[in-house]
Amino acid sequence: MRGTAVCLLAIAIVFAIGCGGSSNGVGRGGSQSPVTPTLTLSPGTSTISTVQALKVTVSVSASSGPPTGSVTLSGGTYTSSASALNGGSTSITIPAGSLAPGPVTLKGTYTPDAASSATYNTASGTAAVTVSLATPTVSVTPSSLSIVVGQSVQVAVSVSGGTGAPAATGTVVLSGGGYTSAATISLQAASAFWYPRIPLPPEA
Repeated sequence: MRGTAVCLLAIAIVFAIGCGGSSNGVGRGGSQSPVTPTLTLSPGTSTISTVQALKVTVSVSASSGPPTGSVTLSGGTYTSSASALNGGSTSITIPAGSLAPGPVTLKGTYTPDAASSATYNTASGTAAVTVSLATPTVSVTPSSLSIVVGQSVQVAVSVSGGTGAPAATGTVVLSGGGYTSAATISLQAASAFWYPRIPLPPEA
């Protein structure tokens, strides 16, 4: 009887060890922590003028697959609205006139959606661009291309940075030969106006 009791005790100890080992193995298999994906900004060009729009492609990548969610783009005082990722990338166009002249650091910020929040952290990336002042086109259109000495002529002046560019503001002075307009004239919102009739000086 004593021998039988010792044998049963040994079996109980082995069984207890086996159960404990299995339980510990399950405990070690917890869920993984979210990872931080890589965000890459790819501007269409590294240099633009103040009257040019800029298209920026934003890519968010990770080894476990393309993240889902949205991206915002900022630079200077400009901040875009959120743009949804499609296959891990999206494109954002910065409107003309949104960036101040000089070096600008663009920053993209990724925010995961409900499907990716358990897998991915937020992420950010930057890219540098240079913004220069634009040289607008000034068009001068006289009301007549042929006048007699002493005759007045009306002249239209327009200042434009091109299609989609912000309207130019400021003043202009008209001159020609020995003539210079008496005062600067302010540009209107449409970037075009008519000077009053300007008498040209008689030829010598």
